[in-house]
Amino acid sequence: MPSKLPTIALSAFLAVLGWGPASAMEFSEHFNGAARIDSESTWIYADGEITAETPAQFEAFIKTVAIWKRQRIVLNSGGGSVIGGIRLGEIIRKNGFRTAVSKTVKIGEFSEPAPGICASACVFALAGGVERDASEGSRVGVHQMGIDFARLYGDKPVSVEDLTNSFSTPQQALSLVLTHFMAMGIDPSIIEMMVERGANDMKWLTIDEIRRANIAFAPNALDKWQIEGYGKGIVAFARSKDARKQVTIFCRAKNMRFTVTAKGSPYSSDFIKDTENFEEIHVAGKDISRKDIKLEVKGDVLTISGPWVGNLAAADARVTMAPFGVVGTIRDVYSLYGFNNQSFEQNVRLAGQNCIA
Repeated sequence: MPSKLPTIALSAFLAVLGWGPASAMEFSEHFNGAARIDSESTWIYADGEITAETPAQFEAFIKTVAIWKRQRIVLNSGGGSVIGGIRLGEIIRKNGFRTAVSKTVKIGEFSEPAPGICASACVFALAGGVERDASEGSRVGVHQMGIDFARLYGDKPVSVEDLTNSFSTPQQALSLVLTHFMAMGIDPSIIEMMVERGANDMKWLTIDEIRRANIAFAPNALDKWQIEGYGKGIVAFARSKDARKQVTIFCRAKNMRFTVTAKGSPYSSDFIKDTENFEEIHVAGKDISRKDIKLEVKGDVLTISGPWVGNLAAADARVTMAPFGVVGTIRDVYSLYGFNNQSFEQNVRLAGQNCIA
């Protein structure tokens, strides 16, 4: 839901927060030269200070360029207008875009990522991504919100009413920021991190803090492997963070098998249409012949099942469940989820020793 318009005083207060001098944010299209053009090989680069006009400029920009499903918006910004950052994040979420933190370096006709920053008000825009990531070496920074009294009052005498407003404004701002973060799926612990530094200082978040606050978010990624009882035995399974996808490995009649379920489009629509043109698929470390695979759609749930043969050694870290030869190319069509080795071998071994029937 769009944020409520703040008071004039709150707007002025929030408009001055940022980190370092920068020119106003500009948007540009980039391509890394990959053979297949999609939302993995192209991105929109948002570079510079966020202003009150940035959200409207972004909406105008995306009407003029090619937009792929789940397009990436790559941010490199020291902050700026908090109201602008919040509204930019809302627009990103409304369009189902992904976000990342990185600089973009142009090399001839193509571009590549380099370490960048997303600090202060930029984090509100970053939060809007349905998936959120950062290139290696990039940093995310937060800090306290403060009042620029010179901006608000100038040289005029300060009244009791002014002092009252000065006391209530940060509370209104905190409520606005917390509401935005929670709507975007960011953990409230981000507020604790913000108040660790003053308004003129910056807290650069560690990887653990970024994960704890849910700033980094990959809904397609599998959580660690677990086991549960089924029939007369147990099964090993891993479920995606958004609970839409699950891979299960189990033993039936002394034979190892797998089942993958994926709920919703594009899994139940686009993926099954693309299964006629490949000979093998890769499931948790095993290449499995297409002729042995069963695919079925019931309602909006795609189920893929078949034999899972071979030793129980830990699988490699390739993206799981993709047509052979195009592993990891088109997210959401070919790749159902990223593989996770955590607790994989021991749980699959237990499932192999305890057949369900």
